[in-house]
Order: sequence, then C-alpha cells, then structure tokens
Amino acid sequence: MASVIERLADQVRMKEKAAAEAAMRAIPSEYRDYLMYLPQNETLINREPLDGEYPLPPGVFSWKGKTFIQVKYPYMVVAGRVKWFRDDHREAGAKYSITTNAEEIREMMKNGQPIPPGYPFVTVVESELHGKVEALASIHIDGKAVDAYFPLENAETSSLGRALAKMGYGLIGSGLSSAEEVKEAIRRKSKEDTPNGSKPSETEPELVEIASNPKDVPTSKGTYTSYELADGRLLMVSSDVPKLSPGAKVCVSGIITESKTGDVILWTKEFKGVA
Repeated sequence: MASVIERLADQVRMKEKAAAEAAMRAIPSEYRDYLMYLPQNETLINREPLDGEYPLPPGVFSWKGKTFIQVKYPYMVVAGRVKWFRDDHREAGAKYSITTNAEEIREMMKNGQPIPPGYPFVTVVESELHGKVEALASIHIDGKAVDAYFPLENAETSSLGRALAKMGYGLIGSGLSSAEEVKEAIRRKSKEDTPNGSKPSETEPELVEIASNPKDVPTSKGTYTSYELADGRLLMVSSDVPKLSPGAKVCVSGIITESKTGDVILWTKEFKGVA
C-alpha cells in the first residue's frame, strides 16, 4: 500500500506532467526548442518523516522540518517569444515596432546620474495584429545573481519578454516573468528551504573550449571580449584578460544568462586555469 508521501508525490508528478503536456499543446512545434524546464521544490508535508516511518520516493527529500519533492515546470524563453512574434507578423504581412527608454538610461549614465533602485526599463510594442502594450522591468544596479553584473541587459530582456507575454506569446502558466526572474524567485525559496542554496544562475568551475577569434563587445559594465564556444554558447571575458585563440581550453566560473536573441551566454567571473 502506498504511503501518504508516495500519494502526495504522485499528485505533484501528475501536475508536473500536465504542465508539460499543456505547454506542448500551447506552443507550436517549430518553437518548442525554446522551452526550458526550471527546477523547483514543492512542499509535500510540513514535517520530516520519523525514523523508519516510510522510505522516501525518488526525488523526495526532507530538510528543516519539511518534506519536499523536486519538479520541473516549462517556461518559454524570451528569444522564442520574439521569433514567434516576428514570424506571425511576417506571415500576415503586418507591421510592428518595439521601442524602449534605453537611450534615456544611457544618457543618465553618460552624465554620471545614478540610476535609482528599481528604476524601470520600459518596452513598448505596437502591432497591427495585437495593438499596443507596455511592459516594465526594474533595473537593480548591484543587485543579486545576474543583476550584480549585468542589470541593464537583464532588465531589457525581462521587459521585452513581459510585453510579448501580454500579447499571448509564451504564456504557459509561468506568468509574465522572465526566466531570470523565475529562477531568482526559486533561488530565494530554495536558499531558505533546502541544503542546496546556491544560485542556479551561477556556474561551478567548468572547462570550456574556445571556438572563435576574440571580438570586443560594449556592455553596461564596460567592454568585454566575446568568444564562441565549442558547445555553441558564448563566453564573455573582461577585456583586460589576455586574448585566447581557437582551440584553447579555459577553466572558468561565472554567470549564465539568456540574451533576447536566444544566445546562452557565460559571463566569466573567475578563471580557474588554462589547459
């Protein structure tokens, strides 16, 4: 006979499966590669099992007086929403425009004016198919996780994703938040509830292989050097680091983000060595 924990775990797994199936129904097949599955922990009971009370099913664990199960729910990345939106307009022969207050923010920075905490990055999308929407994302200078390093880029992606979500692109039960916002919310909860409280957007040291020549790229944190990696990601390194050649293998740790164009970017925080 199944234990209470097993029955509760089965219910959550059914919800997890239903969410994945709903995402597949909602997202056309040509855009399903833009789905990612974000892990999170759900509470099954507000206590830990007594010694020998019952075995814990796979994926279930106890911590700090509660029993959890780890599940994954689907989310459509911003790049997928952008492609879907653009494809719809191209096929319909419809016009659209996307405007932001990025120039205003750049002028503030250029003039040495501090950006107040939570200052909004605003994206306005006007579409002949869907009308006009406006979306905001707070800029958190010196914030946590990715905001500690690239707050403007993160806010830009978030506000664009929210605007397209308001038009119905990528709404599969994950709301209007960007992937980084969802992951940060999960990180905060996990840090409180679980023994593995590390930030999911930060990487452990890993060995990567350089696959391209260096390219200097301006960012809100100064100029970085960009490389294509053998696994398809982009590596961003401070411009004062000696340039690397194709084929070089570097051990790095850092922050992983998603750009609005769909690139997965590893922003290097620390070199651990070169092989």
